[in-house]
Amino acid sequence: MDLNIPNTLLFYNPWIENPTLWADSVAKHLPEAFGYPYIRRFADEITSWPQLNKINLVVGPRQCGKSTLIWHTLSTLEPNIVYINANELVLRQWCTSPSGVMQDIQTIIEKPAALFFEEIQYVDNAGLFLKGIADLHSNIPVFATGSSSFQLHDMMRESLAGRAERIQLFPFSLNEWRKQGTKKKTGLPSKVSDQTLNNQLLQMLVFGSYPEVCFAPKPELVLNRLVEAFIIRDASDTFRIKYVAKFRKLMALMAVQIGNLANFSSWASDTGLDVKTLENYAHILEEAHIIRLLPPFVGGRRAEIKSAPKIFFIDNGIRNLLVNQFNDFEVRADKGALFENWLFSELLKHSNYNDILYYWRSKSGAEVDFVRQQGTKLQCFEAKAGKMQQPTLSRSARSFIAAYKPDIFYIVNMSLAAEDSLENTVVRWLTPLELMEVL
Repeated sequence: MDLNIPNTLLFYNPWIENPTLWADSVAKHLPEAFGYPYIRRFADEITSWPQLNKINLVVGPRQCGKSTLIWHTLSTLEPNIVYINANELVLRQWCTSPSGVMQDIQTIIEKPAALFFEEIQYVDNAGLFLKGIADLHSNIPVFATGSSSFQLHDMMRESLAGRAERIQLFPFSLNEWRKQGTKKKTGLPSKVSDQTLNNQLLQMLVFGSYPEVCFAPKPELVLNRLVEAFIIRDASDTFRIKYVAKFRKLMALMAVQIGNLANFSSWASDTGLDVKTLENYAHILEEAHIIRLLPPFVGGRRAEIKSAPKIFFIDNGIRNLLVNQFNDFEVRADKGALFENWLFSELLKHSNYNDILYYWRSKSGAEVDFVRQQGTKLQCFEAKAGKMQQPTLSRSARSFIAAYKPDIFYIVNMSLAAEDSLENTVVRWLTPLELMEVL
């Protein structure tokens, strides 16, 4: 073994030689070290995570809390953890032979309690490497993070079939904030007040919900750093984007068009890119967890739009940075689009892998914002940014209900709570806070 390898491992894992350093070392990776609390994630509630003899893989956008989630989990274990940072050249070059890596690790620490591979996408043949690690059946949990599903998708899908517990992590959901509270004398968390949660919602609508953004005194500066890091490091270096200025302009055009049909021909004309290159750039933005191209729901019972996707951003803050608007939600001319985009992001965060999100639009103009298919169950969601006074149902909603008989139709608005039914479909008007109770 190259002497650089144990020296680098011990540099990143000082507790191996001195276990008393474990608590302080872990604490440096947790948000309390930066002056804000740990917000429990959906993954913290999954009883099957982490798993032994499987790869516990956490993927998602940069700086959404992937490493924090894993360090929080590791903090309850013994101090003989081995952390491998694949950003470090000598370590990722070392990660070629799974059995060789395990043998090398055991010369440093005989019985590791867990392995943690950070940014595994930088390792050549990462999927096959992790498959080999899993197949060794070392009876310890193995953790890995990856920022880009563009790099991870093909290399992981086949290699890790049946060998990985995969968690998709996004910026905070409003529901994750709702479940925090403060510790009462009983030791149980108290409920976050509705006013506090409403204030957080208004903040998320404008600045989004990346962890650092949520606690920053100047969130727009953090957002600018996030976007520039993505464009400069990921787009330029990782994805080898040739036309970076045109790529940046494409992102800005998409940001203006949230909630609208994606028009690749128009964007190509405006950016000076050919359509094929532009479609490739859009795919990269999707796989990097910046945007989603939402497909249409096609049920075949009406004349419907069948192919053109809609454009949404996963985070409102990233979108608002690209259009350079951070004024308050209530005075925004684009508040309807912002509220719809926020609802989309919440549905994405609350959907399982087998759930499918769509929009629906007929050729005559009838439209439903979101349709979610969960197995045989069909749910619909309409976003209304204003304060509704009475429980009215749009003609578009009535058309969809008549044609497809969804199980439930939600109208998410800022004020009204009511319930009715139409042709055996439950219709509910509810606020964002009430929506968190049912997602």
